[in-house]
Amino acid sequence: MGVLGDAGPLPAWLSSGYWVEQIIEVPEDGPYDLVVDGTMSHSNTGDSGILRLEVDGETVIQNVGGSERTTAADPLVVHERLHFTAGSHSLRLFAEYVAGGFDFLIYEWYRVPYKIQDFWLTPSVQRRGSVVLAGGSEPGYADGVGINARFGSDFIACAGSDGGLLVGDSANHRIRRVTPEGAVTTLAGSGDAGHTDGYALQATFWDFTGLAGTADGNVWILDNDPQVAGGDPERLYHVRRLSSTGEVSTVWQGSIATGAPAYNPEYWLPNEQGAQFYLLHGLFEANGGALLLRGSYWFCWDYALETCDGGPCNIHTACRTDRDVILLMADGSPEKTDEHWDAKQPLSNAAGVVFFGSGDRLLRQPPDGHPQTIYRNPALRTVASVQAEEVWVTEGARVMRVLDDEHPGCDLQVEVVGGTGRVEGLPAWPVVPGTRVTVMAIPTGEAQFSHWTGDATGSKPVISVVLERDMRLKAHLGYPLEVSANGANVEFEPDLPLYPLGLEVAVSATPDAGLDSIGWSDGGGDRTRWVKVDGPWSILVAGYRSSSQPAANLRTSVLPPHSGTVEKTQFIPYHVGTPIWLSAVASSGYPFLHWSDGSTEAQRLVYAPDTPLELVAEFGAPPAAHTVVETRGLTVTGKVRVVVRGTPGFRYQLQQRLDQSGWQTLWNGIMPATGETEYWVRPLGRMAFYRASFGP
Repeated sequence: MGVLGDAGPLPAWLSSGYWVEQIIEVPEDGPYDLVVDGTMSHSNTGDSGILRLEVDGETVIQNVGGSERTTAADPLVVHERLHFTAGSHSLRLFAEYVAGGFDFLIYEWYRVPYKIQDFWLTPSVQRRGSVVLAGGSEPGYADGVGINARFGSDFIACAGSDGGLLVGDSANHRIRRVTPEGAVTTLAGSGDAGHTDGYALQATFWDFTGLAGTADGNVWILDNDPQVAGGDPERLYHVRRLSSTGEVSTVWQGSIATGAPAYNPEYWLPNEQGAQFYLLHGLFEANGGALLLRGSYWFCWDYALETCDGGPCNIHTACRTDRDVILLMADGSPEKTDEHWDAKQPLSNAAGVVFFGSGDRLLRQPPDGHPQTIYRNPALRTVASVQAEEVWVTEGARVMRVLDDEHPGCDLQVEVVGGTGRVEGLPAWPVVPGTRVTVMAIPTGEAQFSHWTGDATGSKPVISVVLERDMRLKAHLGYPLEVSANGANVEFEPDLPLYPLGLEVAVSATPDAGLDSIGWSDGGGDRTRWVKVDGPWSILVAGYRSSSQPAANLRTSVLPPHSGTVEKTQFIPYHVGTPIWLSAVASSGYPFLHWSDGSTEAQRLVYAPDTPLELVAEFGAPPAAHTVVETRGLTVTGKVRVVVRGTPGFRYQLQQRLDQSGWQTLWNGIMPATGETEYWVRPLGRMAFYRASFGP
């Protein structure tokens, strides 16, 4: 049974496809976090794995897999912090190997075990906030102070000798300096890609792999030629020096052979490239001015192949990553040492507290304790410098200051409820206390914003809060329910401005005095109906006397033809006196004029008549009703084709010129819906003139 401070309560090795279970006791003086720290053994870059942790029957970690590995033998480190309350808790761990790119060689029964290093309980720590030291939210190139400076999307950073930072801006092919106040200047690089030495601002660089500043003002540079690295495992590196006087010179260039054995030629394809090579990751200056390089080489050895039914049925491999420190001699020749370096490349302060990154997390590990996650951001890249308890990290295209425990970070969480939508403006966790944050709720589809609840309230979609602690907000969305009532009173239960998805609402209609029945426009007759909200809802209801006679026919039409339509509520059946809404809807370009009974309201209320009634909605001519008359020459029949084009529904008159005596009307008609009609006319003379006149 694991207790506070115990490490390794689970078995050291967990075979694939099996569960192990452990009970831990959490003290009452919490709260505490459970921290998972594990590594996975595997042999091929194409493989991946699934590691799942259940706490009290609920999955809290799963699918932590191969995509986070850079080389096949690198450990998969999982750091998760889970809040625990006092009492007994059950932990269950499950691991499964998944074959990847090499599954034509490694069959599905081949299993790689997981090695679990530590499970432990640790007191919960205060999360930290961050502020921008230098750089903007978008990549670019600009010197300046704070957020006015710009870095490229690909850069490295390390502590400088003056308390600031050195930045290798690969995207801009320049070396930059950042002061403790956030002022950014360019030290070297013309902006062109290459490896030209010379005066600092005229020199060229390519992809920066490492930087190191010295007390005498020199800067050591390790950059890589991507053209060589593109298709060949050998990479061409350049070790260069930027002197305090502003001169760039190359000290060494080349690659470093390992002398490691090649792959087993009986199983793998022959190694046609020859000797294997180190990948270089950085450089630093040692005592006495010696220059040291960090190099790594991954390889597998001791293959044992068993044959079953003519094919491999089991494979045993041993893989290893050598992370060696290489000494660069005074004459420029590299020499392997017996020293090794940590893959996490942690930085520590004077008290021996180590800070390092893992995925999107920044971890702090005291000399006598376990690492704890103190900061988390999806854009987190590397730890650049440690200043006591303040850590400078790179995030995206910026350098951030992660503040110490005197400046605990705040978290803002926003939930959208009641409809479809999103919230924009959320800050990255954590946020410096005192920071004002403005967020906006944006409904999507037919949803509408309703209100905010939680640690702040408001009725507008934009809300601004000052974070002095962790805060939670809910953006409530909803949909309108609208009832147009005539001769009836309508009530909603509950009565809300907007209604959330899934809510069942009772809509009750009561007829006015003197009326005893209810009619809904969709044909319903119940006084109370239930509506389950799945979007906007609109309906009409009317009260009437059910004992009265059915109404006579109410007919509607429009003039001129095709100029519009008339819509009306479709209560079935109509009874004398039932209120009916009429709406004259104009076609494009036709203005509504009036009804045949003189009413000028396009939307009007009438009552079902006891005698037949017809109401005509009359529309005017569009402001610009241009017409075209097209004529063609004589045909073999001796006639001319005349085409008249105009506004559909308009009356037209086609005329022919009669010498000097005026015009002769040939045809009168109404322009069809196609907007075009044609005639064949026998001309009166050698010259023929035609015209068309239009009116509504």
